[in-house]
Amino acid sequence: MRDLDPLPRGRAAGAAATGDVAPGRVRVADAPDDAWLDGWLRGKGGARDVSRAIVGAAPALYLTATDEAGDDVAVIRAALAGEWVGLSCLQVAPAARRSGWGRSLTAAALAAAAERGARRAFLQVESHNAGALRLYEALGFRLAHGYAYRELAAGPSTGSR
Repeated sequence: MRDLDPLPRGRAAGAAATGDVAPGRVRVADAPDDAWLDGWLRGKGGARDVSRAIVGAAPALYLTATDEAGDDVAVIRAALAGEWVGLSCLQVAPAARRSGWGRSLTAAALAAAAERGARRAFLQVESHNAGALRLYEALGFRLAHGYAYRELAAGPSTGSR
């Protein structure tokens, strides 16, 4: 979680916040198009129609970063709710990792959300993802809560009521 107050405001601010992603090299859409889904599914896997239904179920911004050759190299989703933005679905193409694309696109998503009224941001990251934890900490995020997934152990049915 982090406050967005330190972000600069306005059209020029959006470009400044993106770091090394030049203006015009980040597409922002109100729905996940096929290219955005390709970028997300490249890292997550899954069925296209089901994935589109899941990520498109609530209003959000879908940002795609494109490199100098015109190839899509990273995607992120920014869901706005009041003064909050929830970031999710960050994926960077394997060949483009460790080149600043994740940092730049996350900053672009925060700037786009701030221009639309967001004042605070949150995200979820798996505790074993050391690279993502370093990235988000460098961008000013701090741990607010932890959580764990639990699975019901498979076993004999106890009957029905």
